[in-house]
Amino acid sequence: MEENYCKIPTNYGPEDIVIDSTIKGRDRLIISCCHRKGTKSLSGSIMYYFLDGNCEAAVPFEFEVAEGKYDPSEIRPHGIDVHERDGESFLYVVSHEKGVGKLKYVHRIIVFKIGETKLTYIKDYNTIEMPLISGPNDVFVMDDGTIVFSNPVSFGKAMFKKKQGYVGMIKTDDDTCEVLVANLIYPNGVYVHKQSLFVADTYLNTLIEYTIENGKVKSESKEEKAIIRGGDNISMFENKLIIANHPKKTKFAFHVYLKSKSPSEVFLYDLVSEESESIFYSKGKIISASATAIIYKDYLYVAQVIQKDVLKISLKEKLKELP
Repeated sequence: MEENYCKIPTNYGPEDIVIDSTIKGRDRLIISCCHRKGTKSLSGSIMYYFLDGNCEAAVPFEFEVAEGKYDPSEIRPHGIDVHERDGESFLYVVSHEKGVGKLKYVHRIIVFKIGETKLTYIKDYNTIEMPLISGPNDVFVMDDGTIVFSNPVSFGKAMFKKKQGYVGMIKTDDDTCEVLVANLIYPNGVYVHKQSLFVADTYLNTLIEYTIENGKVKSESKEEKAIIRGGDNISMFENKLIIANHPKKTKFAFHVYLKSKSPSEVFLYDLVSEESESIFYSKGKIISASATAIIYKDYLYVAQVIQKDVLKISLKEKLKELP
């Protein structure tokens, strides 16, 4: 490990990471990868990396799909989440794929059963059957199997602060889809803890909390909990939310379309004290455009939007600003 960090090689665009405990005694990261440089997503994959490793290259999963059910070569992964039920683990994957007919894209939330080296297709929820899935970003699965997803506006509309983004909800017991929270601009990361829904709105630079009651959000419950510049995906460690963010949104936009660097940052939000703090910052040379961060044992793992690695940083000493 160079200094107090090293890089885990992946395919392009390891935008989201989650912890998977399918293999007993060997926790691993599952990594959502998609080549998204410029305006076209060219190819995608789902990879895994064992957390007892020493920054070896991540390994791609194989896909197992019944003929005619789904073509995994079309997958363009974005947000992901792991959900366990009845002793088995399932991966939920947001994917943006080639459209059919008048649809430019078909957006999906795909459910896979997780095996040791294979992902087995179970089903998917998509734009054709559920038009509210019109551009999902992140996904979170609640204990009862309910799927919560963010659905932001386009970058162009976000620049003009069009409040047409929302958080959607799929009730898997009857396969219905509805809007849970409306009038957002760019809802990005979503996370549900107990009766609270947390949303990181990238363009509002805010971490927002809502209260959920009986499958609905109480309209008067909205609370702005912290200023997070360009907040992206949300994870959790102990009693703290972890939010990766893009502190310089203009530089982030140039990074997506050009070769320039974009700063990366990670915040912690304490659910008890309700205080937030920045625990990691890079000017963009070591890692650009941080998208997700996870703490596992003595390490912070930071994923990014464009390039080909996940950063692993030791927490045994105080983190310093990196180039």
